[in-house]
Order: sequence, then C-alpha cells, then structure tokens
Amino acid sequence: MSSKSFVVNQLSETAYVSVGGPDNGSDNKLAPKHNMKLEALARKIAWVFASIMVLLMVVSLILVVTGYAASRLALH
Repeated sequence: MSSKSFVVNQLSETAYVSVGGPDNGSDNKLAPKHNMKLEALARKIAWVFASIMVLLMVVSLILVVTGYAASRLALH
C-alpha cells in the first residue's frame, strides 16, 4: 500500500511541476527590443569606461617609470 501511495504522490508532484500552475504567457515572450537596445548600450558604455580606465592606468604607469628613469639619469 505504501509503494502505491509513493507512486501516486510522485506522479502528482511531477504533473504539478510540468503544468506549473496558471500561465499568463509572460515566460515565453522575448524581451522587447528597446530593452535589448538599452542593455547593449549599457554594455558598450561599460566597455568604453573600462577601456578608458585601463588606458589611463597604463599611461600613468609609463609616466611614473619615465619620470623615475629621468631622475635616475639626472643624478649621474
């Protein structure tokens, strides 16, 4: 008797998961195109910002190294 009860319970849980309750159709819709364009724009802005920051760090490092090298040459 208990094995039959287990099978029925498992089947009912599987059926509930597959049905998933009332569906309003929002899960199957794709995101509107304007949201995708905004996400793409935000991603591009983030890449530009990150690129500028890396470029500034590299230029700063080059300036520090050349300044240090120039000061070491001036001492000799």
